[in-house]
Amino acid sequence: MQPNRFSPSGFTNFCGTTVKPTFSLLTALWLTPLVTLHAAGPQNIAASLHPYVTAGDPNIGRAFRIAVGDIARKFAWQAVSLRSALTALLLAPLAVLHAAAPSKQAPAIGPVQVAMDRAAKCCLAWLNPEQHYLPTGGYETAHDTGRWWDAMLRYEAATGVRIPAQAENAMMANLRTLTDNPAALLTSSLCNPHNLRESLLAYTALVRHRKDAWAEQQARRLIATMAELIEADGQMDYSGLAARVGKPLTKDTLMMRRFPAGEWFNAVGSTGRALEALMEFHAATGDETTLKLAKRLAEVQMRTVIDPSGKVRAELLAADCVSHTLSSAN
Repeated sequence: MQPNRFSPSGFTNFCGTTVKPTFSLLTALWLTPLVTLHAAGPQNIAASLHPYVTAGDPNIGRAFRIAVGDIARKFAWQAVSLRSALTALLLAPLAVLHAAAPSKQAPAIGPVQVAMDRAAKCCLAWLNPEQHYLPTGGYETAHDTGRWWDAMLRYEAATGVRIPAQAENAMMANLRTLTDNPAALLTSSLCNPHNLRESLLAYTALVRHRKDAWAEQQARRLIATMAELIEADGQMDYSGLAARVGKPLTKDTLMMRRFPAGEWFNAVGSTGRALEALMEFHAATGDETTLKLAKRLAEVQMRTVIDPSGKVRAELLAADCVSHTLSSAN
C-alpha cells in the first residue's frame, strides 16, 4: 500500500524521491552554463574550479554553492564572441542530460586480459619479416608455428581481438609449407616426434575457430599416421615416422629414444604429450577414432609414468633419466 503523500512520512518520502532529484537536475542545468562561460575566462579558470565541481560531486547543492562563490571571486572575463557564448549556453544543458544517462562504456580491462594482450603482441612481434614471417629464434620453427596458431586463436576466442590479416595469411602459408608431407607433421629440417602435439593443436584451433576443412583433413591424416605407427607395446616407430615425413629423424633422445620390446619405456616427450591435442580434436569434432587412440595412449602413459602403488615410477626419478615428465600433466 502506497503511503499517504500528505502524511508526515509520506511528505518526507515524496520530497526525497521526487522533489530533491528534480531540484538537483534543474540546479545542474542552471549551473552548467555558468561553468561553461567560466571556463572561457583567462588562465583557463575552469582548471581552478573547486574539486567538488570538477570531480562531479554527488551533492549538487554543495557543488553549486562552491561554483557560484568561485565565479563571483574570479569574475575576470575575457572577451568572447556572442555566438560562441550563446552556443555554449545552449549546448551545456544537453551535455548535463547526456552525462546523466546510463553509461554504456565497456567494462574496465582486468589484469588477466592485460597480460594476454601483452603476450599476443609478443607473438605478433615474434614473426620475422626477413624469413617469411616465421617465428624464428625459439625452440624450433616448425614447433613454434604450431604453438603460435594454438595461442593466437585461443586469445582471439577469449578476447574477440582478431588476428591481423597480414599475420594470419603469412602464418597460414607457413603452416601449409611446414606440414606438406604424407604424415601432416610440422617439420623443419628434421622429423621431430615432439611436434605431434603442436601439429594437432594447430589443426584443431583452425577447425574450431575457422571451420577450416583443410586443417581437419590434415588432422585426420596425422591421427591415422600415429595409430598406424604405435606398436604392440605402446612405443611409436619413430624411424617409420621419419620415413613418412621424408626428413632425417632428430637425434634428441628426449623425443625419440627407443627401448627394448617388453621393457619399461618413456614416451612422454612424444606420444604422451600428444594426448591433450587428441582430446581437443575429439572435443571439436566428436571423432571416435581419435578418442580410441587417445584411450590407448592414456593407458600406455599411466603404465609407464605411474607404478602399481600410485607413485611416480622410480625410472622417471633416476638421476640419469632423460624425460619430458612435465608433459604428463596434460
